[in-house]
Amino acid sequence: MNPGEYKKEIHVKVDRQSGQLSFYDPQHPLARKNGMVSLGRHLLSIKLDRWLKPGEYAHFIDGNPSNTNADNLMLTSMPELARLLHNRQMELVCPYCGEVFRVSRSHKNRRVHCTNQCRNLHKRKFEVDREELEAMVWQMPTTEVASTFGVSDKAVEKRCKLLGISKPPRGYWAKLSAEEQRRRLEDNEIQGDGE
Repeated sequence: MNPGEYKKEIHVKVDRQSGQLSFYDPQHPLARKNGMVSLGRHLLSIKLDRWLKPGEYAHFIDGNPSNTNADNLMLTSMPELARLLHNRQMELVCPYCGEVFRVSRSHKNRRVHCTNQCRNLHKRKFEVDREELEAMVWQMPTTEVASTFGVSDKAVEKRCKLLGISKPPRGYWAKLSAEEQRRRLEDNEIQGDGE
C-alpha cells in the first residue's frame, strides 16, 4: 500500500508530555509495537509519497508538534535531528550562583542549576562560615546548634567534619553541667554556714 492510498479514518490523540499527535492503527506500516503511529511521520510519508524508513525522522520546522502542515514537516536523520534540536537551546539562570547556562528545550524543566556542585550547595539546609560554627559548637551542645539552624545534629556534625572543626568530646556538656551544679551547691552551703 502506498501512503496516498491510506484511507482509514484517523482519530488523533495528543501525548500530554511531548505534545506529539498520534493515532492507533496496529496494521499501519509505521506503527510502533503498541500500535500507535506518529501523525507527523504519517503525513510526511504522504508528502514524500513513500513510507519513512527506520532511521528517518519527521522534524517540525517551527518546533510545534501540533502544527502538522505539510510545509512544517521536514525529513531528517537522527544526527541531523540532534543538531537541529541542539540549536534550539534556551538560556537559564542558575538560582545558586546566577550563572547563565544553556540547555535543550526538553531539559528546561529538569535542569535548574548550571553544575552539580551548585545543585549540591543549593540543597544545603544551612549556610554558616567556619568561625561562626566553631564558636557555636564550643558555646552550646550540638543539638542546640542544630535547632538554631532547623537541621539535625548529624547535619551539624557533618558540616563540622567537612570544615575541619573539632567538637567538644562526648560528655563534655554533661560534665560542665555537673560542675556547675556542684559549684552552686557549694555556694549555697557557704551562704547557709554564714547565716
